[in-house]
Amino acid sequence: MMVWSGFLASLAAVLAATLLPWSNFVGHSHWAQVQWIPFYGRRLDWFDIAANGALFVPLGYFAGGFLAVGLPGKKPLWVLVGATLLSTSAEFMQIYSHGRFPSATDIGCNVAGAALGLVISARRSSDSSKYRPLGGGKSWQRTTVEPIDRQGVIR
Repeated sequence: MMVWSGFLASLAAVLAATLLPWSNFVGHSHWAQVQWIPFYGRRLDWFDIAANGALFVPLGYFAGGFLAVGLPGKKPLWVLVGATLLSTSAEFMQIYSHGRFPSATDIGCNVAGAALGLVISARRSSDSSKYRPLGGGKSWQRTTVEPIDRQGVIR
């Protein structure tokens, strides 16, 4: 349940940050405002780059937890494809907005943020596999295998 709520909350945050305010949407496009070349142009802002990446980290983290479970093949790739499609769709919607400036830089940073979230999710899940409940109880304790010599002494 927590993974679902975390994923939905991060998805709502991404949609709100990339599409609001709705009052800026108009019935005509602004193709001249699109920055087609990533990390180049008049609106290169390092804060914007960091914010775009950070916005997608939770989405990648929670998507890595449950979305890729039933998909065939390379599961992280499916999550990154989903992040790319979501980011590209949001940037496309900004073409029809006053005051929003779609760019390829935003798409790249968003996908990089989702990839970072996937890495964090994978590291956390690999660390949790080192823990197991003792005696069927709810307490968790780290389990390690210590090398033992022939006399039964732990080295």
